[in-house]
Parts: sequence; C-alpha cells; structure tokens
Amino acid sequence: PTTHFAPRNPMDSVAKITVWDPPRRFVAETEEGPGKVATEWTVQTRSGDSCVVRVVHSWFATTDDWDQEFEGHTYGWLSFFRLLRLYLTHFPGARGASFQVMGTTPPPKEVAWKSLMGGLGIPAAKVGAKVPTQGDAPQLAGTVEWAGQPEWPEELVLRLDTPAVGIAHFAPHPMSGKVFLALRF
Repeated sequence: PTTHFAPRNPMDSVAKITVWDPPRRFVAETEEGPGKVATEWTVQTRSGDSCVVRVVHSWFATTDDWDQEFEGHTYGWLSFFRLLRLYLTHFPGARGASFQVMGTTPPPKEVAWKSLMGGLGIPAAKVGAKVPTQGDAPQLAGTVEWAGQPEWPEELVLRLDTPAVGIAHFAPHPMSGKVFLALRF
C-alpha cells in the first residue's frame, strides 16, 4: 500500500505488509528518510463487545537528523486515537468516507497555523464551543472536541453538524523544510 502526502509529492510512503492476520494482527514496514519504519497493530477481544487495540510504531534511524519528524509522529498517533475514540463515541458502526486536503507553506508552523485558522474565521477555539467558519471559507460548523495541547497547540478537531455530520481534523505538520497544512474529513 502507498500513502500519498500530497499530489505529485516525492514523499509518498510505500509499505510492505509483513504480517496479515485480520482482525487480530497487521504489520507493515516502510523505508523512509532515516531508515526502516515498522508499525504493528494487534487487536485483542474482550468481553462485552469491547477490544484492546495496541499499536507499536518503531523507527530505526542511523542518525539524529530525523528526531523532529519522529516527534511529530508521536503527536500524529495521539491525534489518530483521539479521532478513533470520537468516531466510536458518536458514530459507532456508521459507514463513512474520508478525504484529506493538504497544502504547503514556509515555516514556522505557528505562523502557518494562525493564517489557516484566521482564513477559516476560527482564530481561537475552546473545547465544547460551537463554531462556524466565517467569510469566504467553506461552510463548516460544529462542536470543538479538541483544541491542541501545550506540547502541540496547533490542532483542531470539530464534530461537524454542517455541511454534514462527521469529523473535521486540522493540523500543521513540519516536514522537509515546509509546513504541510492538513484538513482531514
């Protein structure tokens, strides 16, 4: 499988599946900038229609040059699990589709984030608040479910009411001397 970070982007990530045992275990490996990256998913069923999902993400680098990107992966996984929990809480069993829109801008990340949020008309968001986009931005409205954390304050998760029920996730990702602004739905 291939993960595309943006159209015509040389940073596509091509994975080799090394273990495929659905729905219990899945392991994939990629060769990225610093070396091999391996991700293992295991799912253990529990009583009462519940399960435990465990993810181990390992990056085998030969230098420290990629420490910042690896740190970014940590926050990426935390975001992913927040979104999974939000889906399971508000939309259990619902079928859906996802898409991502991404653009790049020069660093710093904080300036890129402020510009994105200002363009959407959401300069400051607090968890629990109802927010709509403003001005010429695409019409989105919903409840703020997440508004960053001290270590990574530039992130916003909305549980959407408009234009449809769903989840919107906004986050900047500094990589390769650029800031990738991701809008995921």
